[in-house]
Amino acid sequence: MVPALKKRPGSIRTPAQGRGEPAPQSAARRACGPAGQPINDRKAWSLMEEKKETFEYTYSAKEQAEIRAIRQKYLPPEESKLDQLRKLDKSAAKKGTVVSVTVGVLGTLVLGLGMCCTMVWVELFAPGIVIGLAGIALVAAAYPIYRRVTRREREKLAPQILKLTEELQKP
Repeated sequence: MVPALKKRPGSIRTPAQGRGEPAPQSAARRACGPAGQPINDRKAWSLMEEKKETFEYTYSAKEQAEIRAIRQKYLPPEESKLDQLRKLDKSAAKKGTVVSVTVGVLGTLVLGLGMCCTMVWVELFAPGIVIGLAGIALVAAAYPIYRRVTRREREKLAPQILKLTEELQKP
């Protein structure tokens, strides 16, 4: 015994569709407008189909974090004011370090040459002592040279550093 089916408008019972499923409707009849009203105008429906406006949303926190990390590698580095301040502060001492290390290494080489003159070439004993003392003087002068060059560089960079610190200290 087959139960009685209630007739619904727009539903046709066919063996292919099964029991009571709605009959296929035209796309213009099924579509709804922005306020949920059915769109009966075929032109409006064809315009919507031409645009193929769809919205898909997928979210994965791990994927998004990985995407951001990869993207960050290819973006130009953004330098904050604090990074600029640190960079300026380091650059003030960098020039003094380079100059003092160069003077110290040269002084060490001159001292070594003087030692060679006194120990290996005995006939150059007296000039070796003078050359060695000159090397010692260069090595001893390396630190005062570092302080002087660093002080001058800090004086040059002071206006920029003070300006940045004032900007960073403002609330």
